[in-house]
Amino acid sequence: MQEDLQEERRIAEKRWSKREKQLQRVVLNTSGMYGDLQGLTGSSLEEIPALTADNSLDNDQPRAARMELTKSEILEPDDIPF
Repeated sequence: MQEDLQEERRIAEKRWSKREKQLQRVVLNTSGMYGDLQGLTGSSLEEIPALTADNSLDNDQPRAARMELTKSEILEPDDIPF
């Protein structure tokens, strides 16, 4: 039973790590695209608080709350193709 549990933990941690990397790429690419659009449109682009420099990293709120994600926007493990 212990070996089965350890194997399940390794599999779950691998999936979490992969998902974390995917989310980091999404945030980085979205921030870059937002910056590009700001450069093109100037101040006419509506400000997105989660993508602006004013959003401090030492904020006590979880990242999902800072980005104002709703539960429907957060993928569940079964929704991600691996």
